[in-house]
Amino acid sequence: MKTHRATLPNGLELVLAELPGARVSSTQVFARVGSREDPPERSGLAHFVEHLLFRGCERFPSASELSQHLASFGARANGWTTFDRTALMLQTRPRHLASAVAALADMVCRPLLNGLEVERRVVMDERQRAADGESTEQRCVKQAWGARGHFRHSPLGTALSIASITEADVRAHLQRYFVGRNLALIVVGPHPLDELRTAARPFEALPPGLPHTCAQVPAPQRGAVHFENPSRRCDLRFSFPFLRRQGSDTVRVVVDELLGAGPQGRLFRALRFRRGIAYACRAALYGWAAFGLQVIDVEASLENTVACAQEVIATVKDLRDKGPEAAELAAAKECMLRVTDELCQDPAQHGGLLGARWLEEDRRGLEGELEAIANVTADDVRSLTATLFAPGVGHLAFSGSQAHHRALTTALASL
Repeated sequence: MKTHRATLPNGLELVLAELPGARVSSTQVFARVGSREDPPERSGLAHFVEHLLFRGCERFPSASELSQHLASFGARANGWTTFDRTALMLQTRPRHLASAVAALADMVCRPLLNGLEVERRVVMDERQRAADGESTEQRCVKQAWGARGHFRHSPLGTALSIASITEADVRAHLQRYFVGRNLALIVVGPHPLDELRTAARPFEALPPGLPHTCAQVPAPQRGAVHFENPSRRCDLRFSFPFLRRQGSDTVRVVVDELLGAGPQGRLFRALRFRRGIAYACRAALYGWAAFGLQVIDVEASLENTVACAQEVIATVKDLRDKGPEAAELAAAKECMLRVTDELCQDPAQHGGLLGARWLEEDRRGLEGELEAIANVTADDVRSLTATLFAPGVGHLAFSGSQAHHRALTTALASL
């Protein structure tokens, strides 16, 4: 595996990865813009723009023509918008790489924005299909930071704001953010690096524009218990927010594995093997460019609500105060080394990781990540968990019986 970084004359950064043996190629564009930059009265704008980029360009003026062109070389297309990024991706067989890069350049450099009203209806429908317009991680973010500033609305926006977005809003957004100095092109495939570099030339047509610097993310608000809705079963969701500058992401992924979702994880052993009070429990790590969340989910019967919360808190306290055992840490690192190796061999996942690294201004290669994981120590884990699981940091959202609110508040306060 070889990786190369370069900057085009217009400021666009190329991140190229030669992946021998790959059966597909992945071309991804990352823009340093997401829903955090949406004007309050136009929430959902960044996501709406992402949709419109698939509706046609100068070479293929309609969504149908563009779709047919992509289908002609078997491309799989996708796009997504989060709080701090917008991304577009095309996957193809390696021999169609040049066609994929050229098509993506057409979409980004020369969009026509046809069918705005048609796509508005699509976006409205997408929002309605999501539970109150928010994913689980978006609800966690809003609970941790409050309904203020960057996190007031989800990337999907509101029905009123989507209805108010105009073509002028869309064009202003593109002119401000979809410029060379605010984009990265990630190309991963089995091709030699010089061939990948040649394929990227169509993106030289973008104007340089101005780089965008995101506003600093404020500190999360103090932890609290949040009742979400009544249910016949108990759903507990602990979320521990953090700012990326506080600690190492490499150590974070090892901590997430130590908590875990499978039989080797502390949560599974504590809740299911030792006490048998929950069937499903898992840990998940969500990350954005400047902040993230360590989340723990538990599903159990109503009568075990408080016992499950107490057991989760005891588990994270023990990891925070005593650190991991040597064999346990070695197993967690070995698992993460395997997972990272697998991601490195998947062109789409590889490209996504490189794009995330670009947003985080982390220039380490994925080979460097493997080395960093292998070097994580028990002291590293203790140092990070002392901050991540500090008193007053964690939030607990639950569905079930609201009568458990007081007992859960007491349990969370014991952390």
